Amino acid sequence: MKGSINDQNGKYIFIKYEGKKDSTLIKNNSFEFKGGVDSPTSAFISLPNNTDTPWAIGTEFILENSTIFITLHYSTEVKKDKVLEDLHLIDIKGSNSQLAFDNYNEDLIKAFHKEKNDSLKEVNLFRSLNKFLSKNPRLKKSGDELIFRAYKNESYLSTENLEALFELLDTSYQEKKVMQKIELLIQQRKKLGIGKQAPHFKLQKINGEMFNSAQLKADYILIDFWASWCMPCRINHPEMVSFYRTNRGKNFEIVSVSIDKDKKAWQEAVKKDSLDWINVIDTNRVMLKKYFISGIPTSFLIDKNGKILGKNLALFKSNDNKPSVLEILDAKEK
Repeated sequence: MKGSINDQNGKYIFIKYEGKKDSTLIKNNSFEFKGGVDSPTSAFISLPNNTDTPWAIGTEFILENSTIFITLHYSTEVKKDKVLEDLHLIDIKGSNSQLAFDNYNEDLIKAFHKEKNDSLKEVNLFRSLNKFLSKNPRLKKSGDELIFRAYKNESYLSTENLEALFELLDTSYQEKKVMQKIELLIQQRKKLGIGKQAPHFKLQKINGEMFNSAQLKADYILIDFWASWCMPCRINHPEMVSFYRTNRGKNFEIVSVSIDKDKKAWQEAVKKDSLDWINVIDTNRVMLKKYFISGIPTSFLIDKNGKILGKNLALFKSNDNKPSVLEILDAKEK
């Protein structure tokens, strides 16, 4: 693979793929990597982070056994007296797998993202994925894209369609963890879909007492799975706190189920994030199996009878074609 990049002469550039790492020196705004892969795979190319940038300074592309030419653009920006760096992929030639993925994304933008009709969006998402996966069943990016869309655009990808798309993949070439996540998600949808009964549970509260979910009396209950070490979970907490304080009078309750192994870390996080609702801990992570959860944060909204009303719903404003928790609460008030 040969590449060009601006303003980085004399510095090293790194590539990571399939657990392997390599680096090379940038000379005359150019660099070169040599090697091989068993099959097309996702690769991450990056620069060392020597500034205040809170993210990895790099970009992803699909690597394969061919002569690849890649053009990168390095940029900096000063925000609040901090220098932030970024690296963008401007152009890539020689990777047929990357070209196929780029064509799929262009198709998705036109057929799905720009479509306003929800029924057509569902049909178009399936068609775009079906076309891409049918032509690229061995491409690891295919499995990654399917699990991404299954979570990101859940309301537009039915369980039936998800199963059909999953069958298109050549699982012997896919990441085992990704395949397990998709299988787990299919099971979760079948057993814990809208209208299904949420499993009851008994777990220890932060004060040491036992909590029985079957005894909780509230019209609407948000069961939120999280952990103190999960940054996306912690980022959600300010919005959750605001929502709870505004809507707790509507006979609404939150039960946060932590999967922390460290009870002290859990207790400190609950206090620091001001989680004023019911907090329980599942150190043995039994609930992950009961609810078929492969990642956090994950949440379920249930009614007073334990019936599931929605999964991973937005709190204030609806996204895709799913209602928000607020819309469900307000609908009851009317």
